[in-house]
Amino acid sequence: MAIRIPLVQVNGQLKELPVGDKIPTEVIQNFEFIQTTPATEWSIEHNLDKFPSVTILNDAGDKIYGGIFYNSVNKVTLSFSQPITGKAFLN
Repeated sequence: MAIRIPLVQVNGQLKELPVGDKIPTEVIQNFEFIQTTPATEWSIEHNLDKFPSVTILNDAGDKIYGGIFYNSVNKVTLSFSQPITGKAFLN
């Protein structure tokens, strides 16, 4: 039986993570996007090199929902039924 050592990405490079070790904090990547002009579509270039989870808040701080389209591992487009402003948190 082969032992598999997990790989994690640290500063753009894959590193071995020995069993029992914790994932270094620099591996946990996130991105905050602020949309200041009302728009029905937000185009976000995040450069996280992954398909991140997305949380969207309006200006009042309420969680809202919209369409999420992953253009690539570094770009996502959010769409809404009406023009809005707010923040998107990607991780």
